[in-house]
Amino acid sequence: MALDELERHVTKLLANIAEDCQGLTVHDVSHVHQLWHVASTICGPDYPINPLEGFVLGAAFLIHDAGLTASVYPKGVEGLMNPLIS
Repeated sequence: MALDELERHVTKLLANIAEDCQGLTVHDVSHVHQLWHVASTICGPDYPINPLEGFVLGAAFLIHDAGLTASVYPKGVEGLMNPLIS
């Protein structure tokens, strides 16, 4: 399934957040999974959602914090600090 594959890739990125953003609350894949519970609580058990909407919501949950790790940027932290590095 495409969402499972996306999760496998993003989980590796999310694992780096704790090191790159020390002192930040938990933003690993367990945080992503918790967002499903929060959305369910907000919307209620009978909120209609089709498979495409579920995929888009799941993908948004997965990638919404991925930018908190320098590993998503070319050249990592060094590239962020000095954009002229090639």
